[in-house]
Amino acid sequence: MLMMSKTAITNALIFDGYSLLRNHTLAIENDLIIGLSSLEDVFGAKVIDGAGPTLLPGLLDTHVHLSIDPDDSARLPLQSAKAGITTALDMGFLPALVRDNLRAQCGIADFRSAGNFANSMGSIHSRFPHVTTANIVDTPELAINFVEERIAEGAGYIKIFADVPGQSQEVVNVLAAEARNMGN
Repeated sequence: MLMMSKTAITNALIFDGYSLLRNHTLAIENDLIIGLSSLEDVFGAKVIDGAGPTLLPGLLDTHVHLSIDPDDSARLPLQSAKAGITTALDMGFLPALVRDNLRAQCGIADFRSAGNFANSMGSIHSRFPHVTTANIVDTPELAINFVEERIAEGAGYIKIFADVPGQSQEVVNVLAAEARNMGN
């Protein structure tokens, strides 16, 4: 039988993303915020007096570069979590082993990685030293394969370099549509 864990944070100053709410009770069940409620609605809950600090949604950092060095890579998600960032999007190219080891750690910001990025032949970014033919996505067929390969590798989203010269709009559209079809 599943034990229900309830917590109520009372007297809290809450920023909900739109406005500042004063002296509300935030209800939490099984580590998930269920919303604002009255203290009576969370009968039997552990009560925490939230007077003083402000509660706010976790912050999202949409552009970080984690290092392939596991010690360096662990620092940024830990520092991010301490700063209120709950999710970070890695824009680098982490090897799967480093990425998976980080994801297994507790107490750090959740981070998502795109893995390899889509680019086009002759663009500025195609000249980076680590770029291979796997990065070159200049046809709709290559776009479909590229997305399937990234998803199979555990990518949380697809990264497209819109460069000069870049992919055609058709290729960018196929990359985006395939990513959506795959749930990313």
